Amino acid sequence: MVHREQRGILLTDPLGISEKAVFIPYALAPILTLLDGSRDLGTIRTGFELRTGMPITAPVLENLIFELDSAHLLDNEHYAQAYRAAIEDFRCATSRPPILATRCYPADPDELSTMLRKYFDQVESPDSHAKGEICGIISPHIDFARGWPVYAKVWANAAPAVKEAELIVILGTDHNGRDGAITLTHQNYKTPWGMLPTDREIVGEIARSIGEAVAFRDELHHRGEHSIEAALIWLQYLLGGKQCNMLPVLCGSFQSFIDRSERPSQGAPISATIETLRKVMDLRHTLVV
Repeated sequence: MVHREQRGILLTDPLGISEKAVFIPYALAPILTLLDGSRDLGTIRTGFELRTGMPITAPVLENLIFELDSAHLLDNEHYAQAYRAAIEDFRCATSRPPILATRCYPADPDELSTMLRKYFDQVESPDSHAKGEICGIISPHIDFARGWPVYAKVWANAAPAVKEAELIVILGTDHNGRDGAITLTHQNYKTPWGMLPTDREIVGEIARSIGEAVAFRDELHHRGEHSIEAALIWLQYLLGGKQCNMLPVLCGSFQSFIDRSERPSQGAPISATIETLRKVMDLRHTLVV
């Protein structure tokens, strides 16, 4: 990007622990590769000068590191304290608030209902030729303004299954997730129409099967990830006030499995989660999104 006629890199925290951004001019960008925790200020200065052939003063370097630290962009105790505070706040809240309201859809529940009703009215009637019981659907998570025709068609066909469901499992893309990760939360999700309760008993069962450290390692990703929320809006509209427990699961990338020519189900956390869900689905009428 360009800032004050200078080209550079804008660094932000994808988890939103800090809302502060730091602009790094391209000329100083090589410093970032040296900030791995193994060097003191003197060694960083020397390394930068050897790599670039340009001198850098101690005050410039100290100011850059101060700005990065202030924005919680350094992996140190300052960041760790801020992360612990953020995850504690998230877990103690009554629910996870909607983050797409006003950005992707109206925050007012009546306006939101009107908008979705209009979308459903503009698509063809549900497919009367669909055979068999619907136990899973694939929903997009693009913005509603562009993706509504697909959203409305998919969810219109899934409406009967939504109304009959006793449990709804939502597997959302974790855009900041680790490869092959399964990330859980005990937190409830909220939309403009109210709260959808997370089935904490099932969360506990899966967490025990994959290990709590693994299950909740990146729980804070639920706070800012939009993929589950995008599906929840359509889901809750079709529920029409019916109470139904949900299981929000964030899923990391499958790239490592692709690279190794393996099936994702070969990953330990994924296989354990699938096995637990199979047992749950034998006992409850479940819809997987």
